[in-house]
Amino acid sequence: MHGKGDKDKELSINVELRAAIQAYPQKRDDSSPYVFVSQRSAKLSVRAMQHMIGKYRNRTRIKNLPCHVLRHTFGHDLVVAGNDLQKVAMLMGHYKEDGTSNIIDDHWT
Repeated sequence: MHGKGDKDKELSINVELRAAIQAYPQKRDDSSPYVFVSQRSAKLSVRAMQHMIGKYRNRTRIKNLPCHVLRHTFGHDLVVAGNDLQKVAMLMGHYKEDGTSNIIDDHWT
């Protein structure tokens, strides 16, 4: 996945999700290499994703649900579940150009 700051990000997914993602393109009637597409483009834009989240925010009547809150909730839940801080940092995109995490463990002790 290509993320913020033009960085590639690694996403961990389970077997069921991997199978669904691999089967999905055969069920579509377009040739886009992207999993998430829109009616107007072969690739779902960040703006379109923000619009979609806004639509669901309104449907659920959640007053404050910006995309960044979802990002922070993702990271928080990983830490609370006991995941290694270095792994969480990598999943959140907090790493240096050499690929190492820019979160220092001894900072938290």
